[in-house]
Amino acid sequence: MKITPIDIIHQKFGHAFRGYNEKEVDDFLDEVLKSFEEITEENNHLKEKITILEERLGHFQNLEESLQKAILTAQKTADELLENKKREAEILIKNASLQTKEILEEEKTEIKKLKEEIEALKKRRDGFILEFKNLLKINLDFLEESKLSRLEKD
Repeated sequence: MKITPIDIIHQKFGHAFRGYNEKEVDDFLDEVLKSFEEITEENNHLKEKITILEERLGHFQNLEESLQKAILTAQKTADELLENKKREAEILIKNASLQTKEILEEEKTEIKKLKEEIEALKKRRDGFILEFKNLLKINLDFLEESKLSRLEKD
């Protein structure tokens, strides 16, 4: 049975021959009542505090759970982003490699063309030199003949 402050106030004791001093019992009951009320009040206050703390704990647990979910989501997003960036980098490297190969092939082709043009120009130069030598020879021969013919005339 749970005793309340009201039970203490209304508690009556019977009289007996050689019983306790009523004033001392009443004074003691007043002290017990006062202590009981303080303890009951403190108990109620502590229960309220426990309720508030449990609510706050629940709030913090929910907050912790939300933060953990947010962290997991952020980590997953970061991992996906990193993976996407790696794939993009690989694609860029492959494209750069292909472009480099294309440029090298174009340059090799251009060099080959230039070498062919240089060879063609050398041949033309050599042909021109040969023609020029022949023309000079013809002119020298002509001059020699002219000189001889003048000498013969004189």
